[in-house]
Amino acid sequence: MKNIKLFIFNFFFAPLWLGCMCILFMSGCVPAPYRRVPHPDISRYVNVVEFCNRNNLIWEWDVISQKFTIRSPEHEAVFFINSNTALINNQPTTLKLPLIYKSGALFISKDAVQVFLIPALVPSAVHRIRRIVIDAGHGGHDPGAVHFGIHEDDINLSIARHLEKELLSNGIEVIMTRKTDVFVPLSQRVRIANTSGADIFVSIHCNACRGRRRTRPKGFEVFSLGGPMDEESRLKEAVERGRLKYEGGISENVGLNIRALLWDIIQDENKIESKQLSQLIVSSLDRSLATPNRGSKTARFYVLKWTHIPSVLVEVGFLSNRWEASKLANTHYQKMVAESIADGILRFKELYEKTDGFSRQASHRRF
Repeated sequence: MKNIKLFIFNFFFAPLWLGCMCILFMSGCVPAPYRRVPHPDISRYVNVVEFCNRNNLIWEWDVISQKFTIRSPEHEAVFFINSNTALINNQPTTLKLPLIYKSGALFISKDAVQVFLIPALVPSAVHRIRRIVIDAGHGGHDPGAVHFGIHEDDINLSIARHLEKELLSNGIEVIMTRKTDVFVPLSQRVRIANTSGADIFVSIHCNACRGRRRTRPKGFEVFSLGGPMDEESRLKEAVERGRLKYEGGISENVGLNIRALLWDIIQDENKIESKQLSQLIVSSLDRSLATPNRGSKTARFYVLKWTHIPSVLVEVGFLSNRWEASKLANTHYQKMVAESIADGILRFKELYEKTDGFSRQASHRRF
């Protein structure tokens, strides 16, 4: 009896089901996914199939993997139902709102269309750097290093503001992780970088040294993601982990739900560009500041490790050194530092656009 039932299903119902699925695909309808988001605000979304049809884009819905793929002749975007993670031209991207299913259709957020989809599938002639996130370290109840009555968070914010003005004057849009003396958790700083559609992330900090040698070291250094780290970098990472526990735990996924495989892709890509940016900023600071050049270094700081875009952390000088602390507290010196960082960023922008995005050029041309 069981064999008869199985025979009937295989030869009658299974072909009928497959035929219905084909009709749905051919008619432009999307079969219902297995998971749904309850009561989404549909006013923030557009029908993704209609968007594709209007823009002559090829689309494909995989009901098994719950994956919606959009293709143009040279580019590709992949979205996963109810997931804030997407692949835009093979680059992991975090969406503010996920792809959703409602009333027999799939919907994508208007923000994703404007910030990610249109720029990726209808690209300009070259990959341009248009938007930069500036992160003034510490703030609020976290003053950072404090020496000789000078608070690191105040210096960081002042230099960040000067840097913002420099970049805006050069036609670059700027997003600040903080504009006042407020506390912003590291996870939120990363979230801002990953959801703003920015091209570069630059974090501003002041250095400090404890113990008997605390008044001796001075100079600037710029960090990008990588390894191995020197002793001082390992110490800084340990201190940072202590701060993360204070903020509420080391949530290394930052709510991003990034799979390990996707993380490897984005880190490999960004390490190259972040190192290039780091070296150019170091070179620019070296030409302008009369303080030791401590070089371009690598570290695994939280804001470097979990951002999706080329990222650097600039240590502008040592507050634990009395001479350098007095310099950093000077408004004119702060402007010099900001102008030098901006010069390094602009040189990176020029090279990046001339080479069509460094190593990113190769990955884009696969599509």
